Amino acid sequence: MPLRVSTLFVVLALLFGGGMGSGARAQQPTPPVAPSTAPTPPTPQDQPAPPPAAPKFTLPPDVAEPVSRLARSVEAAEKSIQQLKELEGELSRLRTDVERIIYDSTATAESLRPQLAEVKGQIEKLGAPPGKDQPPESAVVAAERQRLNEFAAALDGAVKTAELAWVRAKQLIDRITVIRYQQFTRNLLEKRDSPVLPGIWRDIAERFETVVARFRYYVSDWLTWAGRKSAPLWALSLSTLAILILGKLLVAHRLAGRLPRTTASPSFFDRTMKAAWVAPLRMAPLGIAALAGYFGLEALDLLYAPWNRPGAALLQGALVYAAASGLLSTAFSPRRPQWRLFPVADGTAARLLVIMKLFVAVYVLDTVLLEIGRLLYVPLNFTVAQAFVSSLLFVGLLVALLATPFQHLIGPDRPVNGHEFVPGVVTRHTPRWLKIPLWVLAALILISSALGYVALGRFVAHQLVLSGVVVLAAG
Repeated sequence: MPLRVSTLFVVLALLFGGGMGSGARAQQPTPPVAPSTAPTPPTPQDQPAPPPAAPKFTLPPDVAEPVSRLARSVEAAEKSIQQLKELEGELSRLRTDVERIIYDSTATAESLRPQLAEVKGQIEKLGAPPGKDQPPESAVVAAERQRLNEFAAALDGAVKTAELAWVRAKQLIDRITVIRYQQFTRNLLEKRDSPVLPGIWRDIAERFETVVARFRYYVSDWLTWAGRKSAPLWALSLSTLAILILGKLLVAHRLAGRLPRTTASPSFFDRTMKAAWVAPLRMAPLGIAALAGYFGLEALDLLYAPWNRPGAALLQGALVYAAASGLLSTAFSPRRPQWRLFPVADGTAARLLVIMKLFVAVYVLDTVLLEIGRLLYVPLNFTVAQAFVSSLLFVGLLVALLATPFQHLIGPDRPVNGHEFVPGVVTRHTPRWLKIPLWVLAALILISSALGYVALGRFVAHQLVLSGVVVLAAG
């Protein structure tokens, strides 16, 4: 029974379904579909996957980093020269940086050229690639050829980048030279308000407390950091002082043995031969102590900005003073006339030695104070006043020097023709060939500074000191 009922239902479904379907098709005939000429866009699943991109060849880090560093350095230097507003000190530091770029670019290119030649030699060993009519080379050889060609191209690009950095750095050197000359000429002949007028000193008095407060802040900050390293700082201070004192004692002991007070006067040749090693020996204690103190503070991280520039100026000044003091003491030798190089009397030698050492000391002090003024961002009138005061000190010392009679050294201790020399009349104005030009320089320093050309006065005074040291060393 169940089978019959189910069979009946199936037959009825087929009959009614077929009739309804045929009727519908008769009433609404399906229109013919026109063939489409446009291709059916493929689905994302039907699209072929793109071939994997070949990895870009990169140089090893030890090769790429120096080249990229050169490019960054040149770009930084070019930006700095565009934004530069400081004076000679900043331009000098920038020139030093650019000169280092020139050296590094040359060294980098020279280190890369042998590697490029080696890679090109390996490519030559593979031979020429096969032509069109020749059978293709193996996949391994082709891949190695491609790798070597890419490596050679990357090395060649690195060499050219280093060479381009060299060219750009040389162009920067030329631009810096032009800018320095322009700024030097402009600043040297630039007229400021005369420091003789009360307006500058009134402005200094009004702003003095602000500058002092700023200085106290920087000093307090430095003392805070120094207090955290008090033990090594004390050790450094005592070591530096010990180097200075022991060095001077050792030098004095050495000179006492090698420069005896003999009755026989040595010849001028013997004196100069002694001076060749006596002068550097006298420079050594202060020079070594200054270097030890500077690098010790730098190792303790106590010469951080903005104290790094005054520290460098102080080191430079100490070295200049050590060199000048050693040369002057050797040349005048006030206590050893038989080893004196300049034929002046004992009193004249002692006086000239003190005056000329004070010249160098004022130069050093002025240089250090200039850097401290930059540290404190002092107003311009402070710098003008400082230059004026230092110029007055230079003029005062120069007048004291010119007012000193250059009494002759006579007798057997005179370096040349001691017994035969007959001294003439000595006045405060002799020798005129030396003192008249120095009087002119003293007047130039004083008048230019008083009229407001303080940069010109300071330049003449500084060049007088430096030129005197150079002439003394050359003599």
